[in-house]
Amino acid sequence: MAAITTYGLAQETRVTGELCKTHNEPLQVHNVTPEKLNAGSELARMMLEKETAALNADTAKQVLTRQEETQRANLVLLLQSVNNAVKTKYGKGSKEGKDFHIGEKLSYSTPKVLQWAADVIKIYPKYKEELAEQGIVQVDIDAISASTDALEATDTQQETSKRAATQATAAADAAKAAVAKFLDSIQNAAGMAFAKEPAVKADFEAAKKLRYQAAPRTSKDSNNNPPSPGTTTAPADRTK
Repeated sequence: MAAITTYGLAQETRVTGELCKTHNEPLQVHNVTPEKLNAGSELARMMLEKETAALNADTAKQVLTRQEETQRANLVLLLQSVNNAVKTKYGKGSKEGKDFHIGEKLSYSTPKVLQWAADVIKIYPKYKEELAEQGIVQVDIDAISASTDALEATDTQQETSKRAATQATAAADAAKAAVAKFLDSIQNAAGMAFAKEPAVKADFEAAKKLRYQAAPRTSKDSNNNPPSPGTTTAPADRTK
């Protein structure tokens, strides 16, 4: 079965609301009041708002993830330069090489790279003079230290953004569920009110199918402001 979308639920809310206005009197008997419809419109508005917040949080997370990957790769290059100098000076299997993790299969995960950098920074003074012969000087270690600090800061921000994105996604999903539940209650009422009027009942059932509509593709130049439940456009759903 196709997935329920935020765009589709917004469309269903709009069309169902118009049907309820047209067939107001029979539906009020089944507790579909103007107050209930207004509450449903507010739920749809909140759904669009939370969907936009979730999209923004996910975008922020992706930006920080790419930034972390770039910073990690740059730090690895600096560390590999030190390792190359160590191998040239002492050889791959030397005791000195082990101090610099020569011969180890180093993971490119951020925690592992940060530990690798910390070990190099700590052990460097011991081999400072010998490594200077290979072109590795204090300014290179300072660059590693600065790169380490930047990566640590971005990693912290990225972890925070991951939690924020998860929370925003959960809030958006809960809002979608609330709108779907509201619309289902309207469908139940319409089913009772128009049990002997198949044409009207079919109109409501057709409106329910709208919840599965995907948002239309938008051009790069179009703005991303979410519409109100009474309009015909809504932000695209997040990629799961």
